[in-house]
Amino acid sequence: MSSTAWAIEQLQVTIGHWQLNSEKADGLKLENVDFDARYTEQGLTFDVTADEMRVLGPLNKLSGIRLHCVEVQYVGQQISCQKGQFTFTQKDVGRQKIDFTVEAEPERQHYRITTSGFMLASAKIAVVIALNQRQWQIYADVDTVDIAALSTFLRPYLSKQLQQTLLAWQHAGKATLKLAAKGDKEQVNQAQVDAHITQLEVSNDTGQFVTEGLETNLTFKFKRHGHRWHWQTALDLSQGQAYAEPIFLDLHETPIELKAEGVWQQKTNHFEVTKSTIKHQNVGQAEIAMTVIEQDIESLKIDIPKTALAPVYQHWLQPFTVGTATDNLTINGQTSLHYQQGKTGYELQLGLDNVSASDGLNRFAIEGATGELAWTTRDKTIPINLEWQKATLYSIPIGLSILKVQTQKAGMTLLQPWHVPILDGELKIKEFALNNHETSGTTWEFEGLLTPVSMTELSEHLGWPTLHGKLSGVIPKVAYQAQEIKIDGALMIKLFHGTTIIHDLRLTNAFGAIPQLYSNIDLIGFDLETMTETFDFGKITGTLEGKIQNLRLANWQPVAFDAYLRTQKKDKVRHRISQQAVNNLSELGGGASGALSRSALRFFEDFSYQRLGLSCKLRNEVCEMAGVEEAEQGYYMVKGGGFPPRINVIGYTRRVDWPELIDRLKTVSNSPGPVVE
Repeated sequence: MSSTAWAIEQLQVTIGHWQLNSEKADGLKLENVDFDARYTEQGLTFDVTADEMRVLGPLNKLSGIRLHCVEVQYVGQQISCQKGQFTFTQKDVGRQKIDFTVEAEPERQHYRITTSGFMLASAKIAVVIALNQRQWQIYADVDTVDIAALSTFLRPYLSKQLQQTLLAWQHAGKATLKLAAKGDKEQVNQAQVDAHITQLEVSNDTGQFVTEGLETNLTFKFKRHGHRWHWQTALDLSQGQAYAEPIFLDLHETPIELKAEGVWQQKTNHFEVTKSTIKHQNVGQAEIAMTVIEQDIESLKIDIPKTALAPVYQHWLQPFTVGTATDNLTINGQTSLHYQQGKTGYELQLGLDNVSASDGLNRFAIEGATGELAWTTRDKTIPINLEWQKATLYSIPIGLSILKVQTQKAGMTLLQPWHVPILDGELKIKEFALNNHETSGTTWEFEGLLTPVSMTELSEHLGWPTLHGKLSGVIPKVAYQAQEIKIDGALMIKLFHGTTIIHDLRLTNAFGAIPQLYSNIDLIGFDLETMTETFDFGKITGTLEGKIQNLRLANWQPVAFDAYLRTQKKDKVRHRISQQAVNNLSELGGGASGALSRSALRFFEDFSYQRLGLSCKLRNEVCEMAGVEEAEQGYYMVKGGGFPPRINVIGYTRRVDWPELIDRLKTVSNSPGPVVE
């Protein structure tokens, strides 16, 4: 440039309409452009103004444009603008005043642009752009952006599907962001995003996911190698609370830290987590690796090293058990987990080390459980070895037991007979098989034998009146399907020198909130003298038979049955009944208490009778009562006969509330005997 050229101190150019057409910037337009350049002592100063500018991307249309640079300097091959300002108005971001500097070396194609002052969602954004003929670099610093305002700004530029998704969530909070990216031409080669988010409040319309006061640090970075993207991320959640149905986490007390890395293959949409670690402070740690192809899980591996079971149960297991028998456990010991899933199925192995657990309602408990539990859908066979020191089931003590089974193809079979000590007897399981069918769900069945168990001990542990005899039986087949347990065969109880046969026994919702039990029971040859002495009812001699049909218990309380008890036909035992027994039977049937002691019969200790009996049909907590024969008024509970003195006992109450009848039985069992006046 010749020295005479500097005589030009000012240059003004006006362009009514300017448009750039190219493959990369087709549609870039300027309206009413004024260019004013002048030379000052500080260097070249220029102003560019335009009424309107149409650009690509989310800004779309700018108005009121002014580009101003105070110091344009030429130093060697470098051109720079040290004090620049770009001003414009846009409908979504409002009036913007951006300060910038530019350093350029056109011959080397080196450029560096620094900007500050752009305001978006109440945040100040600073950007540095550096580029040359080989690559470009961008650094951005976003200072405390309002998440709700940012969401409102971005929503119109998202797809309709993303807009609908965003509208289903409420969100608020503050975020500080830093971005560093490098690339060449239009390709990003590597990038890193660092975010610090505070006061994060997120919830969906259904209330299934809620956060409050959440604070987190997030780092995400990736690097390209051809069509493979290597990525790394780190996340910590250190403050606030989060609820994702049904899990609730107080992150101040138990922070969570996540570190993960992997690969994404762009051509095949192959996403891989090669390594990830989730640390839940004061709870446990998990190692996870997985591969996803076209949104389908190709492989998944989860490993949890040995950790205390109590906090894992409290934070991650108990929320899923609400309404079941395991929703209120006191639990101790250690556990570990290995889970592996692939194309051929999955396998799960759970280690237990000195685990103890007890139900809050005292339905069951176990102590000293050690070994491995496993399940697999693969062809591979996995052995299971488990033992416990002792256990209880509905107050019934169970002794030390060792279980050896194997799992294969969504099934489980017994490797050796399983002996389970129960009081002074033993349950021997000879065969056991379990399967999980896709159509019918989980089913299992076993056969076994119950060696004699003391009814005296059993009644003591169950809080029953003291019973004598033994409980024993052969169990041909016990099967479980559709949440129902059925016994194919009969349980036989030897009691009061007679036999109790329980058949058609089935149990539904065994460990749920309200177990349901159904059965039919036959009573054969009970010795009445032994039975009445056991319950201190008053002495009765003879033998008894009976049936309890259509029995149904709900939560182990009777709700329906058809029952009768009566002396056996052709009974060769002498039939005698004491004054105490007469009075107690009268009270059960609604007769006058102590009536016998006020009559002439009070001088006799016992009486002869021909037959006795009582029946009850229970429905809706009301018992329809009857005896062995109808009387003119009421029904015979005891029909007199034989050698004198003879006596009849008549019941008058036909309908009685079941709770009231139970109270009468309790009164009878606590009765000191007849009052003789």
